Amino acid sequence: MIKPEYIFLWILFHLGAVELPRAISKRGQPKTVATEYVTKMQYAEAIKAYKNIDKVKSDVEMRSLAKAFAQLGYNDTALRIIEKIGVKFPDKYSAEDRLNLALLSRRNGNIDQSDAVINEIKMADYASVAVLNEFSADFLRKSYALEESELNLRYHQFKKQGQQFLPVWDKINQKWYYHERPYVSSGLLNSVSLADDKPFSKIMESISGMDTAEIEGKIIPNQYLNRYFELSYIDSAGNFYVTTNHGLVSDNDRYLLDIFQFKYDTKLGKYALTPLSLDKWLFNYSSFVMNESQTRALYCSDMDGGFGSADIYIADIVWDEKGKPIITNPYNLGDVVNTLLPDNDPYFVTDDIMVFSSEGHIGIGGQDIFFYQISTNSLINGGRFINTRFNEYAPRYYNGRLYFTSDRSMNQARIFSVEISQEKIESAFLPNPADQVFDSTVSDAVDTTSIVAEQKEKLKNIENYIEFITTVNPEKLNYVKGVQFVMLSDSLRYSKIEEINENSDYRDFSFLTLMHPSGDIVLHSEYEKELLYLSEVLQKRKDWMVEIRSHTDSRGTEKVNKKLSQSRADFIANYLKLLGVKSEQITAIGLGETLLLNHCIDGAPCTEDEHASNRRTELILKKRL
Repeated sequence: MIKPEYIFLWILFHLGAVELPRAISKRGQPKTVATEYVTKMQYAEAIKAYKNIDKVKSDVEMRSLAKAFAQLGYNDTALRIIEKIGVKFPDKYSAEDRLNLALLSRRNGNIDQSDAVINEIKMADYASVAVLNEFSADFLRKSYALEESELNLRYHQFKKQGQQFLPVWDKINQKWYYHERPYVSSGLLNSVSLADDKPFSKIMESISGMDTAEIEGKIIPNQYLNRYFELSYIDSAGNFYVTTNHGLVSDNDRYLLDIFQFKYDTKLGKYALTPLSLDKWLFNYSSFVMNESQTRALYCSDMDGGFGSADIYIADIVWDEKGKPIITNPYNLGDVVNTLLPDNDPYFVTDDIMVFSSEGHIGIGGQDIFFYQISTNSLINGGRFINTRFNEYAPRYYNGRLYFTSDRSMNQARIFSVEISQEKIESAFLPNPADQVFDSTVSDAVDTTSIVAEQKEKLKNIENYIEFITTVNPEKLNYVKGVQFVMLSDSLRYSKIEEINENSDYRDFSFLTLMHPSGDIVLHSEYEKELLYLSEVLQKRKDWMVEIRSHTDSRGTEKVNKKLSQSRADFIANYLKLLGVKSEQITAIGLGETLLLNHCIDGAPCTEDEHASNRRTELILKKRL
């Protein structure tokens, strides 16, 4: 038996030798409360840890707070905190901090600042590392091959409010599924996902298809509503593949995401999750999809050896006797695809081409959609028909149409789609004739002489015409300059828009007259491109505005036609707002049948084409008063 005095001596020794030095050492160490919360992805709790940012004693804590604010959507606050790190801890301000500064600037719409920081990072800190590794005008020019096609942008309208994203097609049962993240004030769905600190999403089955005027869905049964649960793929047997987090935390107190097959178990009499046997206690895995033959897979992971926080991997698939795919031979797709920032949502367009979303590559907005050709290791930005200054993500390609999610509409996630063939995507990866030097002695070389000569001749004719008009009738000069803009090729029009600055004249830009189907407010699809160009111009010059003048033909009563024309003008105005144009830059006027272009008044004999020419909307660019 130990004597009491020995126990007392041991307590004194322990206090003097262990506890006291430990307490003294802790006094000089800053608290890491927010960091501990962020490690557990508890971002709301991290923000509550400090009432005043000036009280934070550590650069590590400040980075954690910045991450917490960014994860909850407060990008402006996160940006200010990152900037403050550079002021308060200049010797600890790292390249990663500048990378976050570039990302947050881009999310807040300050593209110029973002690009300047990116350029600094590339030239100084990451000259040979995968960081936004396509910082060049040539990279954006590659996307023109996609922009110049008739993509027919479509907005999918859902009956319920909230956010809808990530559509998945079940080709066996001919059904659409999508994800919905509602905002409710109480109940189970009010809980917050440990994965991204947003209300839990739920998988919906569309009961009205994806091409109806208003999409209605019902929640699928047996899904896990109390944790992160996202459908990414449905195989040829109708089995679902979902990303969800394990119920238990890892050794690092992290809820790790994993990939599961989600199917009905006849023995258990219920739906069951079967993991695909990855390193479930070490790293996160998500976004599993397969190619058409179900022999290869794409997925995301933050496993060791990658380039960033979420890398895309390709792997082979072997099927076991129970009908479960086994992932073999995983391979990181490398620094052409993966960056230091998240690269997500991969999907096979063909066996050789995939589409994905990325925050890390230089692009048009926050997250952009990219196409990647595996055989040539080539990357192409999806272009301005798909990408905007907002976030575009979760791409899926079905039956010649690319479906994707965008938050361009009042920062609410909505599903859009564009019609684009596999052939068009494949052709975009072919070498651009303007980048090649062809040897005229080779008989089978590509002949671009006639194409270049035709373009030069067109530009020369326009320039000669402008010179003639300037001499004969100077007051028409500005009108003709606007006509010149309309007549340029799409790529040249895009370049002209990119060059807009404070010295630009609004009269140098004009737009095609838009035509409408009979009795309908919508536009013919080929004119959607015109509205995209107009939106870009107006977003570059906030002191310019557009007057939308809409007209009808003479058929129908004056009252009905006046109302119809106003509805058409309002429709276009709302579409421009959807693309990011401010309300104060738009005036919508419905003129009905008051300004016909021809003789087709009531009762006059007219062909359908003659009536169609009166169903028009004019876009008049002006300077705001």
